[in-house]
Amino acid sequence: MLKSAMLWSVVDGTSLRAAADNVAKWDEKNVKAMASIVTTLDSRNTNHVYKCTTAKEMFDRLQSIHSDSSELNKMHTLSAFLNFKIKPEQSMQDAYYDIEKLTQSLGEMGVEINEITTITKTVSAMPDEKFKAFKAAWDSVPVETQTMAYLLSRLKKEDLQLAQATLSAAETESPSTQSKAYQGKSCAGSN
Repeated sequence: MLKSAMLWSVVDGTSLRAAADNVAKWDEKNVKAMASIVTTLDSRNTNHVYKCTTAKEMFDRLQSIHSDSSELNKMHTLSAFLNFKIKPEQSMQDAYYDIEKLTQSLGEMGVEINEITTITKTVSAMPDEKFKAFKAAWDSVPVETQTMAYLLSRLKKEDLQLAQATLSAAETESPSTQSKAYQGKSCAGSN
């Protein structure tokens, strides 16, 4: 929002009041940026910035309060990424998004995880017994095609196939279960 309104340079500090050719114009941008920031805050966060005199000061203050780039948090998030396993009830897409979120969080903390590492983690997090065929098929995909976008499309397809297989299994099982229940009632009624 700030970038689209051409206010981000005031917030990130690339445009400084002291270096501005037109101080009045800079002040106007600063006030607009401050107003934009304040409208996104709840009362608790507004209290953190009420003494700030510039949009940069507000942004820096909020960032210092809400950013947890401590070494402990980096280690905890990296550990969550490295140890991530797909849960049996979890869809492939949800697992993909969880891993992507961990990767993004690490990036925000200065720990860069490249795309191939994220792809490798996603595929290796799949339980072998359920996804052996998927893993083998993925290994046959040309390396230059193995992207996050392509992996997501394949995972969506895999989720659909699993859902269809589950539905088919339930439909196949259902008539025999009903038949057994009916037989049980007739036997009970004949006694």
